[in-house]
Amino acid sequence: MSIAMTGATGFLGSRLLPALLQQHDTVRVLARGVPSETLDRIHRALVADRQPSHVLALASARVEAVDADIEHEDLGLSPQDILRITDGLEAVWHCAAATSLNAVPQAATLVNVAGTLNILRLATAAPSAVFHHISTAFVAGRQREGIVREEAPAPAAGFENPYEESKSQAESLVHEWARRRGRKAVIFRPSILVSDRPGLAQGPKNPVRVMAESFRTRHGREERTLLRIPGLPHAHLNLIPVERAAELMTALASKAVTPPGHTETFHITHPWEVSYRTMLELLESLHPVRFEFVETKPLVPTPAEYLVYQVMRGYLPYAFHQRQYDRSKIQNAGLDRPADLPVTLTYLQNGMPATDRDPFAFRPGQG
Repeated sequence: MSIAMTGATGFLGSRLLPALLQQHDTVRVLARGVPSETLDRIHRALVADRQPSHVLALASARVEAVDADIEHEDLGLSPQDILRITDGLEAVWHCAAATSLNAVPQAATLVNVAGTLNILRLATAAPSAVFHHISTAFVAGRQREGIVREEAPAPAAGFENPYEESKSQAESLVHEWARRRGRKAVIFRPSILVSDRPGLAQGPKNPVRVMAESFRTRHGREERTLLRIPGLPHAHLNLIPVERAAELMTALASKAVTPPGHTETFHITHPWEVSYRTMLELLESLHPVRFEFVETKPLVPTPAEYLVYQVMRGYLPYAFHQRQYDRSKIQNAGLDRPADLPVTLTYLQNGMPATDRDPFAFRPGQG
């Protein structure tokens, strides 16, 4: 039996792939570009993630790359290609997404909303396929306090950025598709995915590394620049190691009993929250800066602050977040591990390439 998968070369998809390879005879990877180059990217990602030789062998034997573009209604495929892909298809894993928090609405919508609709059309042609959709815990939007429930509707307060809104709209499409078509769908909502491995220079990057690189300073000054950040000193975020997230998703997919016409939603989150201050300390360890929380954005920001507010506009609202996520479904499935170690500053620093370390950067604890 076969499955179809988007985003297999991405930060999460490349971690999901090993488990899926062991569960299915064929994994058809839908990715834009020459198939041989897609296979090479997959191989390099698996090697960088230190996958054992038997996983590399499975990938060589069971992965079939298909040149497909989720931004096109027909994915750029011929009717014959679609028939071949959907014949005997038992599942679709849709992992591809535009994840930039600074993206303009049109770009986020094209990939995350229209792209999801196009993959759902492919799934429609495979009547037995279960649709697995990778969303985000941040569809909770501007709900900054309290407990976010897995079955909660779209937030009345709106969203922090176009990325969140586009992922919420994509979820609505999945719900509507399952209901109207009488099909089975599963939505996974991971929190911020992280890793303590830098990975390949040109390979998939974890979101925290992307944030750090977008912040990169280039002025080369040795003194630490004070940056005032609007936020709450006790703000926190949920970060989960990407390997653990992939493990939870594949385990829940095998356990989920989803009736036709229904969509099951799972939060994929860590039992421990991480303070927003830890994220700022990561930047302080990489760049010659020092952060200070303030209640509101300064009326007259310094030139450096003005630049940071622009570069970090998609990230700054989370400095006010103190919410938590309902994890009862993970617990009820017997998959919770309360003894998991918290994600620490050292863990996040280990995920940064050595070349990103600024020799003049402030290290927490140093004067």
